[in-house]
Amino acid sequence: MPKVANGIDLVWKPWQAHAENFEYELRHGLIPKKPGVVRLLAFTNYANMGIYREAIAQFQRGLVSRPDITNHPWHITRKYGFGIHPEQNLTRNLTAFGRFAWDNGKTESFAYTEVD
Repeated sequence: MPKVANGIDLVWKPWQAHAENFEYELRHGLIPKKPGVVRLLAFTNYANMGIYREAIAQFQRGLVSRPDITNHPWHITRKYGFGIHPEQNLTRNLTAFGRFAWDNGKTESFAYTEVD
């Protein structure tokens, strides 16, 4: 996992900071006799991520002049989420697609920010 959100430098402690991703693909269209794919997605990240509630509490107590999600001591927190990505051929030359996702929303965006 990166040291900071979407950073290039990594934390070399895989037993503490790590991520798991899962994707399952169903090759079956939603419209009969037309090809399509539905992908099920899941992820979990363990990293030095700030917690939104703590950042807001620091601001409300007057400890900082503005909420700062990165202002916290080193600690490992968990972020997890799920998603679905359908693709459906409508005609020979036209395909519709979408991605719908959810995450627990408690920690800062870190290494999979597309969900947020």
